[in-house]
Amino acid sequence: MSPTEPRPPMSKADYVYNVLLEEIQSARIPGGTALRAGEVAKRLGVSVTPVREALRRLEKDRLISYEAHHGATVVDLGDEALVEYYGVRAVVEGLGARLAAARITPEQLAGLRELHASMTEDAGLGRHDRLGERSRRFHLSIVDIGGPAFLGAHARSVRVWWRPMRMICSA
Repeated sequence: MSPTEPRPPMSKADYVYNVLLEEIQSARIPGGTALRAGEVAKRLGVSVTPVREALRRLEKDRLISYEAHHGATVVDLGDEALVEYYGVRAVVEGLGARLAAARITPEQLAGLRELHASMTEDAGLGRHDRLGERSRRFHLSIVDIGGPAFLGAHARSVRVWWRPMRMICSA
């Protein structure tokens, strides 16, 4: 789809999911917080049905849990989860880098160098707010080069699950 073509509208469930995902990942909704479908629906201006769909997706992503008589609660992750998260990322992204080293093209290498240069410039100018997203793009680009069939998608699923640096910085 080209940038000039209209994009299909996002479903209400996708909208709720994306809002809640961002709020959980940025720790605006911290671990241990109860999520009441009715309250979320009212706040986001939707009915309860898309909220319930979004909560099921978040549960599948293991970002919330359900307990009998308590409803949905944002998973509270501690230091052990942080160590495990970075361990999984190291394995997946390390494999991607190893595979990328054997198949990277000159054009892909030039693109990585350009992205790295922009990160270095941002760091030098104190634009730290840009570094997280650019670092994510840099690492995922390498994994995509190394494992375009499966590994890139897997690395994204790991990163979608949790953004610990944002959580630590906002704590």
